[in-house]
Amino acid sequence: MEIPWDFIWDIVKKVSKKYYPWKWKRLRNKQATSRGNKLLYQFLDYLYGGYPILKDEENRIWPLVVFPADKSQRDDLESTLIELDPILEEEQLEPFIAKEGEKYLNLRKKTGAKLYNLSTYCMVNLHRDSTGPKLSCKMGEYFNAVKTCDILEIELLRKFNKIGSNLAKRKYTNEEIEDIFNNFFFKELILRRILHNKVKDPICNGSFRSTAVAISTLIVAFDKNKGCYRTLIDVRSQKVAVHSDLLHVIPSFMFQPLTSYYKKEFSIQHNIFREYLEEIFDYKELERPSKRYPESFYNFPELKYLVSFLATGEAKILTTGVSVNLLNLRPEICTLLLVESPEYYETLKKGGKRKIPKIELFLKEGSKTNGKVKPSKVGWEISRTEEEVELKSVRINEEYLAPGVITAEELIDFNFETFVSRLQKNLTEKRRELEKKLQDKTPIEVPQALFVPPGAAALYLGLKVLRDLQ
Repeated sequence: MEIPWDFIWDIVKKVSKKYYPWKWKRLRNKQATSRGNKLLYQFLDYLYGGYPILKDEENRIWPLVVFPADKSQRDDLESTLIELDPILEEEQLEPFIAKEGEKYLNLRKKTGAKLYNLSTYCMVNLHRDSTGPKLSCKMGEYFNAVKTCDILEIELLRKFNKIGSNLAKRKYTNEEIEDIFNNFFFKELILRRILHNKVKDPICNGSFRSTAVAISTLIVAFDKNKGCYRTLIDVRSQKVAVHSDLLHVIPSFMFQPLTSYYKKEFSIQHNIFREYLEEIFDYKELERPSKRYPESFYNFPELKYLVSFLATGEAKILTTGVSVNLLNLRPEICTLLLVESPEYYETLKKGGKRKIPKIELFLKEGSKTNGKVKPSKVGWEISRTEEEVELKSVRINEEYLAPGVITAEELIDFNFETFVSRLQKNLTEKRRELEKKLQDKTPIEVPQALFVPPGAAALYLGLKVLRDLQ
């Protein structure tokens, strides 16, 4: 009898089509439950309490270590970068962690995540002194970051789901909780324990993993009609590899080159400009690598329009600090784009024709010392003559839950706790409206559970700088 392989293969495909989404949904539910458990943040405080963990005025523990920028760093966007080791070589990854991470990566590939294995700038070390936090970097790959960093978060949230429910059954003394936390770390968190055994300072040392650096930019713009400031923040969609259904500032992105000129693209400001166009105006040609020059988007009208305000001082981009996400142990450079111009926000919403000075932007590659590359610098020249530009209206890209819609939350004051409370309320209403789309049922009463951690860091550090500027 001939074996009906075609029939068997069809059955396997049908089962797989349902199995992987079910497996992903089950994992996401466990993550959501763990995020909504206050004891998770107490555990992270227990494990990393020697670092400056973010604790707000209501004594809530956030899964973040924050290193605010020194005041001398604020006006220099490249001040949190020391150098880049430009040598392209195979990354030295902890093999067992990478093997387990490969399973998660394959699951996301099979469940509709929009994934590209692009080059990244990775942390070698995070240096801290009286002049503020600074990163030395090397080259890496995004998939390696998922396999060796994001898998740490997946393991923690999946395993804490069980211990969290057990701890909720009765009250424990502080000593009992510490014993439970200690046993949990040594017996359950196999991947994190392996890393801790090999790297004594995993917060500031990126060894044995691909510790990809990311950038979060808090945009704060003046709304002349309401007489208030607004910021762009929204819920991430299911198309991202990690942190779907969580709030994040816009733009937020991996620090990475998109051309072969990776040494020249080692610039925070250059990356902010590119992602500003890609995430806020949905320029799809800036999503993937290209054979163009790094400056290929410098003529885009929306960027020139923004730079026209930077040139006059009506807008500024400031360094606010560096944070480390305690869930995946990856660093995030936090910045603030503050626009005081009364016309910017309205133009952002509606687009249209505007007259601006002629602007020529350029990117100057950093100097080299002992084979290491200093960060590049973006500059511009302003002409006395004007030109008319046609501007797109804002169109948030598909990485967020409601693409094409501007979600500009009002900043009544620059208080982190007040703003977080209002976001809780707003997100509760948004969940009712988008109940079918928003599958993550994270408990609303735990605000830490609503945010991609670096998004909260960018918000906290940005509002702190805004208060200083008042």
